[in-house]
Amino acid sequence: MQMFQKFPKIAVAVDANRRRGIRKLLNLPETQKPDVILLDDAFQHRYVKPSLSILLTDVNRPFYDDCLLPAGRLREPAKNYKRADWIICTKCPESFTFDDCLLQMEKINPQPHQQLFFSSYRYKNLLPVFPEASPSKEVSIEQLKSENCRVLLVAGLANPSALTVYVKQYASNLQTLIYPDHHEFTSKNIQAMMDFIKTAPDKNNRIITSEKDAVRLINHPAVPDEMKAVIYYLPIEAAIRFNEDLFTQNIESHVRKFKRNSILA
Repeated sequence: MQMFQKFPKIAVAVDANRRRGIRKLLNLPETQKPDVILLDDAFQHRYVKPSLSILLTDVNRPFYDDCLLPAGRLREPAKNYKRADWIICTKCPESFTFDDCLLQMEKINPQPHQQLFFSSYRYKNLLPVFPEASPSKEVSIEQLKSENCRVLLVAGLANPSALTVYVKQYASNLQTLIYPDHHEFTSKNIQAMMDFIKTAPDKNNRIITSEKDAVRLINHPAVPDEMKAVIYYLPIEAAIRFNEDLFTQNIESHVRKFKRNSILA
């Protein structure tokens, strides 16, 4: 749902059986048939052979320092990284330098056939989770400081530390409610957010959540109107560090090589 809302011009398909889903997509009428199928979280899925396999690894917890489940988060041995065509070290901090890249390259030891890239998150202006109830359609993060806002950060992410650090730069009065990854908000959780507002109703309160968590709140029946007016999410976009042009060129080159029709020529 997050992808569908963020990129309304693409088709988003969901099927627990990847092969079946791909077959259905390829059996659509010619005008609806996709030219490119991008699988999310499918590196360990062996029933589909991709034309390009991209392995993402969190620079704060790289695969070479991780362990197999349940001791760690890996679903297969770290040595299997050699299957990837590209490797992207994600969530690099702004302070990440070219020397840091060289250090990571030494530790990862990419194979001759592999390309290594580095990416960071870029945060954009705050957007209301409920636009119809919010007095502001867009709020710059700097306004949190200039307006001396009380801020409650709500997140259900695997690693919310980067988001927390970013918001803390602009919110001197910051409280947090951190939940596990993929958390489904309960009525009790919603009440905890309302309690934050009620402790100082005359203050300039803002509730901030992640783009991922906003999707879980949009249709939540327990969210009261009072909360809808002050809750915003922080949109993000991924940016390739140091060699973004090369990354884009390589993606376009690969798609042209495996094109289904002449539109992509």
